[in-house]
Amino acid sequence: MLQSPINRYLRFTGFFFALLGATFVTPLKAAEMEEISFEDCLKEALNTHPTLMSAKSASSSATLKKENAEASFYPSTRTYLRSEMNRTSFRGNGTSGAGALANPDFSRSHAYGLEMTQNLFRGGGDKANLEKAKLSEDITRLDLENTKVALAHQVRTAFIDVLYGQELVKLNTTLKLRREENLKLVSLKHTSGQENKGSVMRSSALLTESQADLALANDLLAIAGIKLNTLTKKVNLYTKIRALGQLESFIISADLNESETLKNLPEIKIFAQKIQEAKAQVGVIESNRYPTLDLTLGANESGDMWPPRAQRLYAGLSLNYDIDLFSLRKRDRQLAQITVDKLQYDFDALKDNLRLSLIAAKYKLKEAEVNSSVTIGHLKASETQVHIARTSYNLGLKSFQEWDQLENDLVLKKKMYLANVKERAQRSADLLKETGRIR
Repeated sequence: MLQSPINRYLRFTGFFFALLGATFVTPLKAAEMEEISFEDCLKEALNTHPTLMSAKSASSSATLKKENAEASFYPSTRTYLRSEMNRTSFRGNGTSGAGALANPDFSRSHAYGLEMTQNLFRGGGDKANLEKAKLSEDITRLDLENTKVALAHQVRTAFIDVLYGQELVKLNTTLKLRREENLKLVSLKHTSGQENKGSVMRSSALLTESQADLALANDLLAIAGIKLNTLTKKVNLYTKIRALGQLESFIISADLNESETLKNLPEIKIFAQKIQEAKAQVGVIESNRYPTLDLTLGANESGDMWPPRAQRLYAGLSLNYDIDLFSLRKRDRQLAQITVDKLQYDFDALKDNLRLSLIAAKYKLKEAEVNSSVTIGHLKASETQVHIARTSYNLGLKSFQEWDQLENDLVLKKKMYLANVKERAQRSADLLKETGRIR
C-alpha cells in the first residue's frame, strides 16, 4: 500500500527521535546514578575541600616565614647610585645691607657603590626568631593534619548516612512487600468469611504506613547524598549516588591505650608547640636587652664629574643600644611570661578534656555494641514468633490481632537493629576522630 508523503515524513521523524533518545537520553539517565566508595570520597575531599586548602596555605606561609628568619643570619647587600647638586651662599659684610646673600656657589657630586652588612651580635634575637618561626611551621603542619582528621570524620559520617539511607530504603521496600502480601492474605480470609472488615482495614492502613515510611527513607537518602556531594565538591549536588560497602565495615573495636593515644593526638602536639613558641617569644624580647653589633664593608666611586673616578674602600663596625628609660622591655617580658604560664594551665585543662572525651567516645561505642547484641537476640526471637504466628493465622489457629501485634513488633525490631548498626558505625567514626586518626 502506497504511503502519502506526510505519513512517510511522520514515520521518519518518529524513527529519528527514537534513535536520538536511545543514543543520548538513555545514557544520561544511566549516568544519574554514580557508584562511589568511601576511599574515593575521602580522596576527593582531601584534594578539593576549601577548609583543607586554607590549612595548606597557612602551612606554606609559615614555611616562607621560617625561610625569612633563616635569611637574617646571612649578610645583607645593597647597591646604590646617587647624584646630588648643592647650593652654598655666604652673607655679605653689610655694605649692601645687613645679612645680604652674596656669591652663591653650586656644586655637584655623583657616586655609586656596593655595600654589605653582616650582623655579628644581636643578643640571641636571630636565633630566638628562627626557633619561633620553626615552631610556627610545625604548628601549621600539625593543624593541617588535624584538619584532615576533622574532614575525614565529616566524610565518614556522611558516607555512613548514605549507607544507612540505602539500607533503610531496602528494609522499607521489603516491609512494604510484606504488608502487601499480608493484605492479600487477610482479604482472602475476609472474602471466605473467616475475617472481619476491621482486620482488612487495619492491614490496609499498615500498608499505607509502610508506603509512607519508604517515601521518607528515600528523602533521607537524598539528603544524605547531597551532604556527601557537598563535601566532595561535586558540581551537581543532586547527583544520585550509590555508596559501595556495608555499614558493618565502618565499625571498629573500642579497645585502645588511652595514655598512648593522648600523647599522639594532634591537639596535644599543637598545644605543646604553642607553649614552646611562646617561650621563644620570651627569648626574642630578652634579646632586646643587649646591644647589637654590625660589620659593614663597602666600595664606591665618587666625584663631581660623571662617571666618577675616585675609588674608595671602607669597613666599619656599628654598636647600637636602645636605652629603656620607661621599663617597656621589662613589662613586655613579664607579659610574655604570663602568656607562657597561661598556655601551660590551658594545656593541662585541654589534656583533661581530651581524656574525658576519649573515654566518653570509647564507652559510647561499647554501649552501642551491647545494645546491638541485645537487639539482634530479640530480633531473631521475633522473626521466629512471627513465622509461627503467620502459619497459625493461615490455619485459623491464631487471631488477626495476635498475629498483627507480633508482626508490628518485628518491624520495630528490624528498624531498631538497623539503627543500632548505624549508631555503632557513627560511634566508631567519633572514636577515630578522638584518637586523631583518618582511617
